[in-house]
Amino acid sequence: MIDIIITETKKRNLRNVWLKTENNNMPACMFYQHCGFHIIGIKENLAKDVKGRRWDFAIFWGLDISE
Repeated sequence: MIDIIITETKKRNLRNVWLKTENNNMPACMFYQHCGFHIIGIKENLAKDVKGRRWDFAIFWGLDISE
């Protein structure tokens, strides 16, 4: 799916792909890092007790595809 998103982004002449994950989702964080994404930001207190879930902060990831 990441490859499809990158391909579509290039077709639209866009330069970056950004995404967000919860700080406690380590498998996703490791996957995004493996795909070449870098941490571009962190937002604290993003959600509290939403649908029975709670996390301390969100991690924002970016991939520059203009290279």
